[in-house]
Amino acid sequence: EDYQAFRDSVNQRPVLALRDLLRLKPGREAIPVERVEAEDRIFPRFDSAGMSIGALSPEAHETLAISMNTLGGKSNSGEGGEDPAR
Repeated sequence: EDYQAFRDSVNQRPVLALRDLLRLKPGREAIPVERVEAEDRIFPRFDSAGMSIGALSPEAHETLAISMNTLGGKSNSGEGGEDPAR
Protein backbone atom coordinates (compact mmCIF):
# COMPACT_ATOMS: atom_id res chain seq x y z
CA GLU A 1 0.00 0.00 0.00
CA ASP A 2 2.77 2.45 0.95
CA TYR A 3 4.85 1.36 -2.03
CA GLN A 4 1.89 1.82 -4.37
CA ALA A 5 1.40 5.39 -3.11
CA PHE A 6 5.13 6.08 -3.61
CA ARG A 7 5.09 4.48 -7.07
CA ASP A 8 2.07 6.51 -8.13
CA SER A 9 3.59 9.78 -6.91
CA VAL A 10 6.85 9.09 -8.78
CA ASN A 11 5.10 7.97 -11.97
CA GLN A 12 2.80 11.01 -12.02
CA ARG A 13 5.34 13.74 -11.29
CA PRO A 14 6.78 15.93 -14.05
CA VAL A 15 9.99 14.74 -15.71
CA LEU A 16 12.82 15.80 -13.40
CA ALA A 17 15.66 13.45 -14.29
CA LEU A 18 16.74 11.21 -17.17
CA ARG A 19 15.53 8.15 -15.23
CA ASP A 20 11.99 9.57 -15.40
CA LEU A 21 12.08 8.88 -19.15
CA LEU A 22 13.07 5.21 -18.77
CA ARG A 23 10.52 2.42 -18.73
CA LEU A 24 10.88 -1.31 -18.12
CA LYS A 25 9.83 -3.60 -20.95
CA PRO A 26 7.58 -6.25 -19.39
CA GLY A 27 7.30 -9.75 -20.75
CA ARG A 28 10.88 -10.18 -21.88
CA GLU A 29 12.61 -13.52 -21.39
CA ALA A 30 14.97 -13.67 -18.42
CA ILE A 31 18.71 -13.60 -19.09
CA PRO A 32 20.52 -16.74 -17.93
CA VAL A 33 22.53 -15.99 -14.80
CA GLU A 34 25.68 -17.18 -16.60
CA ARG A 35 25.36 -14.16 -18.91
CA VAL A 36 25.15 -11.68 -16.04
CA GLU A 37 28.36 -9.81 -15.37
CA ALA A 38 30.05 -10.71 -12.07
CA GLU A 39 29.86 -8.32 -9.10
CA ASP A 40 33.62 -7.73 -9.06
CA ARG A 41 33.34 -6.42 -12.64
CA ILE A 42 30.28 -4.25 -11.98
CA PHE A 43 31.23 -2.61 -8.67
CA PRO A 44 34.28 -0.70 -10.01
CA ARG A 45 31.86 1.32 -12.18
CA PHE A 46 29.97 2.56 -9.11
CA ASP A 47 30.82 5.93 -7.66
CA SER A 48 29.41 8.14 -4.99
CA ALA A 49 28.50 11.62 -6.11
CA GLY A 50 30.98 14.36 -5.30
CA MET A 51 29.85 15.88 -2.01
CA SER A 52 32.13 18.10 0.02
CA ILE A 53 32.74 17.68 3.72
CA GLY A 54 30.89 20.98 4.11
CA ALA A 55 27.77 19.37 2.63
CA LEU A 56 28.08 16.25 4.79
CA SER A 57 29.40 15.53 8.23
CA PRO A 58 32.96 14.18 8.33
CA GLU A 59 31.52 10.88 9.59
CA ALA A 60 29.10 10.57 6.65
CA HIS A 61 31.86 11.54 4.21
CA GLU A 62 34.18 8.88 5.63
CA THR A 63 31.43 6.24 5.67
CA LEU A 64 30.76 6.83 1.96
CA ALA A 65 34.48 6.52 1.19
CA ILE A 66 34.84 3.33 3.24
CA SER A 67 31.75 1.82 1.62
CA MET A 68 32.90 2.57 -1.91
CA ASN A 69 36.40 1.31 -1.18
CA THR A 70 34.96 -1.91 0.26
CA LEU A 71 32.90 -2.45 -2.90
CA GLY A 72 35.81 -1.57 -5.15
CA GLY A 73 33.98 1.51 -6.40
CA LYS A 74 35.11 5.11 -6.44
CA SER A 75 34.38 7.78 -3.90
CA ASN A 76 34.60 11.48 -4.63
CA SER A 77 35.30 14.14 -2.06
CA GLY A 78 33.89 16.88 -4.26
CA GLU A 79 36.98 18.87 -3.30
CA GLY A 80 39.50 17.68 -5.86
CA GLY A 81 40.82 14.60 -4.13
CA GLU A 82 40.56 12.07 -1.37
CA ASP A 83 42.30 11.67 1.94
CA PRO A 84 45.59 9.86 1.08
CA ALA A 85 44.91 7.44 3.95
CA ARG A 86 42.09 5.94 1.87
